[in-house]
Amino acid sequence: MMEKFCKDTVFLQEKKRSKKHGRKPKANKKPEPKPQITEEELSNKWAEIAGEVSVVLTSELQLPEEDQPLPFDATAEKSIDDQKEDCMTRLHRFLRDQQFEKAITLLRAAR
Repeated sequence: MMEKFCKDTVFLQEKKRSKKHGRKPKANKKPEPKPQITEEELSNKWAEIAGEVSVVLTSELQLPEEDQPLPFDATAEKSIDDQKEDCMTRLHRFLRDQQFEKAITLLRAAR
């Protein structure tokens, strides 16, 4: 069998060596940080929404059960301190998005 293969023409493949091109420097594109809101801007924004929040606080909230946010998850693997931080973050997000009913409900449930 070896003789049979040797009698035929044998093609050898040569490895082609490619030229190394100069490396292009990578552009370090960092995401632009969000502009920090100053204390004065925060106090102005709070003054704008304070009236609406006080109206929601004094009224009876009637949110459906599925819309009520849960402050903590007892089955989660996160510690209680981490869950408290997450709860505060969600509370701030609700206030920024002007979802005052959800913010007040979350605040009351977290107490």
